[in-house]
Amino acid sequence: MSRILVIRFSALGDVAMTIPVVYSLAAQYPQHERTVLSRAVLQPLFQGLPANVHFMSADLTGKHRGLWGLNTLYSELKKQHFDYVADFHNVLRTKYLCLRFRMSGIPVASIDKGLENQKSSFRRYADVLEKLGFPVLLNFTSIYGEGKGDFSLIEPVTGPKGDGIKWIGIAPFAKHKGKIYPLELQ
Repeated sequence: MSRILVIRFSALGDVAMTIPVVYSLAAQYPQHERTVLSRAVLQPLFQGLPANVHFMSADLTGKHRGLWGLNTLYSELKKQHFDYVADFHNVLRTKYLCLRFRMSGIPVASIDKGLENQKSSFRRYADVLEKLGFPVLLNFTSIYGEGKGDFSLIEPVTGPKGDGIKWIGIAPFAKHKGKIYPLELQ
């Protein structure tokens, strides 16, 4: 049994997109344990996944803030005896943690955010796992099982969805200005 640490701190949508990949990994490699490291507020996203998926929170604005905080976080992670680290974020914080793991002999792979080859986030996350020796067939279909979910639950807010009507999703709380839907157009 191997223990795999998957790191993705933010944002909500990007962390949510790890779920199909983590789920597929858990289903295809049931003998291995995996732990997702992210912000505590995102833990509910990982409820209902297979029993071999665990969640650990990082307090990046408190206990794990700054270099000393990252050292504290690394010490906490080291006690878990991970065999592999999959960095799905590849930012300064995760690069530092990955460096510490590499220095202790733990295999690490990080996401390639390359702009030339625009793969989906799902595919790029799966590529990280493949670099570690865990190729993943992305066979996740829905958090609702085989169906597409029960849209009747949101009809009181949205009204019924008719034939030929397309829905779009908007991220009103995006962190980057370019992703925010302007207030004057709302």
